[in-house]
Amino acid sequence: MSRADEFNRSTEKPAEKYIWWSSDNKCFVYWDGEAKEEVQIGLPLKFIVLMERHTIKGFHDDSNSRIYSNEVEDITKDELTVKSFEGGQIAKGQYGNIKDTVQKAGGHYAKSIYILTDDGKIWNVSLKGSAVFAWGEFTKKDKTQLITHSVSCTDATEEKKGKIEYSVPVFEYGKKIPKKAVEAADAAYDQLIESLSARAQSLAKQATKDSEEEEEDEIETEEEEDHEMPDPAKIDF
Repeated sequence: MSRADEFNRSTEKPAEKYIWWSSDNKCFVYWDGEAKEEVQIGLPLKFIVLMERHTIKGFHDDSNSRIYSNEVEDITKDELTVKSFEGGQIAKGQYGNIKDTVQKAGGHYAKSIYILTDDGKIWNVSLKGSAVFAWGEFTKKDKTQLITHSVSCTDATEEKKGKIEYSVPVFEYGKKIPKKAVEAADAAYDQLIESLSARAQSLAKQATKDSEEEEEDEIETEEEEDHEMPDPAKIDF
């Protein structure tokens, strides 16, 4: 870490796109901020898994705003801080201890998966409910293949619970990841780790130094170090 890092307050998102499973559309979607609409992503969706995390999402009716939390590696041991954008903190602690409070506030567990697409982009996949279960059933067969093989979401299956009909994603392992794609995935993983660490540190500092925000925004910051990524056009998996 250099002295310039002390003044770097970057909150740039670590992923280029944040997508989630749409049960109604039977595919993944993302929010297009400029068009102000959801955009569907056609199947199959092929990717390499970089990282899995756990988080909380949802909607807080009392403040009419979205619920969010930090991402953690171990949902049973690590501490979550759950907030709504307009209502402030909802709960803080290990998930097992705050689950009831979170759910009463409108929050729910979400699996956060960072992936590398076949055009060399880092995306984040958010799964909840039955989609989390589908992912768990898929990976528990042989999770080590996440290291060596690509993954595809190939289709959707229609399910029914009582009167509620919904769809869940179907995941399959692809072919073994070739050397160039492994290099691209390793470089993307390193970039992701650095981005997540920088973002977490930046947000933590901002939370404790709100009074200095205006002054800090005027400080010219050093650009992030470039990461040597293989040409996205050459990533084949």
